[in-house]
Amino acid sequence: MTKYSNEFKVKAIKMVLKGNSISHVAKILNMPDIAPLCRWISHYEHGGISQLLHKNRKYTPIFKQKVIEYKWLHHLSLNQTAAKFSIPKKELSYVEQLEQENYQLRMENDLLKKWHALMKQWEKEGRH
Repeated sequence: MTKYSNEFKVKAIKMVLKGNSISHVAKILNMPDIAPLCRWISHYEHGGISQLLHKNRKYTPIFKQKVIEYKWLHHLSLNQTAAKFSIPKKELSYVEQLEQENYQLRMENDLLKKWHALMKQWEKEGRH
């Protein structure tokens, strides 16, 4: 995982705001991936420079539950949710992103299987 300074992040955002494409800015700045820049832009759009440079905090279990429920209810990506709640997100490698997506899809699949089984049971019992 590459660490980027606050100055680097601000410079990259300013380049995009001047009309450069994200991929062009990433290439100029020798970034191996555009994902971090996309996250920075999302944070910037939701709260400006202060949110972009927001430092890690500890979050209560209630806050975490609220964030997860909001994400599911509004069908948001992790980046969109993190930006909405001003949560800085560690930059994941491509493999970590795929693992995280796979985990979420398995959870959703398990939930749908349980729902389907419940619906079958209700039909069998004559409930509708």
